[in-house]
Amino acid sequence: MINKENLKNLDSFVEKSNKIAIMAHADPDGDSIGSIMALREILRIKNKDVDFYINGEIPFNYKFMKDVEKSSSYNINIKYDLCFALDSSDKERLGENSQIIDNSNKTVCIDHHKTNEGYCDLDIIEPDYSSTGEIIFDIFSQLNYEINEIAAENIFIAIITDTGKFIYDNAGYKTFENVSKLLKMNINKNEIVKNLYSSEPKNIFKLKSDVFNSTEFYYEDRVALSLLSQKTLKNYNLSLKDIDGLVERLRDIENVEISILIKELGDNTYKISMRSLGNSDVSKICEVFGGGGHKNAAGFKIENVEYSDLKNNIIKEVEKNAL
Repeated sequence: MINKENLKNLDSFVEKSNKIAIMAHADPDGDSIGSIMALREILRIKNKDVDFYINGEIPFNYKFMKDVEKSSSYNINIKYDLCFALDSSDKERLGENSQIIDNSNKTVCIDHHKTNEGYCDLDIIEPDYSSTGEIIFDIFSQLNYEINEIAAENIFIAIITDTGKFIYDNAGYKTFENVSKLLKMNINKNEIVKNLYSSEPKNIFKLKSDVFNSTEFYYEDRVALSLLSQKTLKNYNLSLKDIDGLVERLRDIENVEISILIKELGDNTYKISMRSLGNSDVSKICEVFGGGGHKNAAGFKIENVEYSDLKNNIIKEVEKNAL
């Protein structure tokens, strides 16, 4: 349950504001995009003047979302009465959009990452929730704001993607209770699931096949590791924004408890995504490298390191912290 004092303060901020900005972490995923679009719709119904910022290219399977292409362009000269920072554990993860916080009269952070120590005037950090989208649903339901079908669909997208289609430990009974409420609001669940998970272009399928074929296994197949290189992306005329679900698919292999996807961003620069099942806490591994996340889903970015050294260091930390 959200702290009542936080609810009261948030309601006051919204009521006293007209021009509002909404943003989330760079390199958008389902929770960040779904949360942004849900909150935008809720505030639009309140007749607020809302700009939303999606920092990075939108993955192909989220482009079906209503108005998602209307993201604003960063402008340092725009002043806001209120700025929402969503699903971002620290200010730096917002990228260049973080400067909008400095140009806003009031700021609110809504997030579910346990590593978030707060960086706004009002910080609503709830690690027990499945997703930022679910927090938004709970907040504005308790405040009796109208949540229409469009907002409900975006919240469903946030929840289903950040729970790995409801299989992560973060999908508890409260999450399913909230999802049942969303389903009662006549959202088109089948169409959402089709767009998210059954609309993959052929060249993406072929790229994934190449990555899967090069997967390495460690510790009696309990750990699976793959590399997504820039060379492989170029071979299929794709970019990282087009690729989603690889690390989850690796985790689905029999006996695998931890899956690791190393994505090459440039020369000796990598972004690492990790997923786990059961008691294996991949956030502990990622924190060693300056990253973070959740028990079953975490990541980090690293520069100036050779691939072979990076791979070996990750495997060593897996053994020390998660097996």
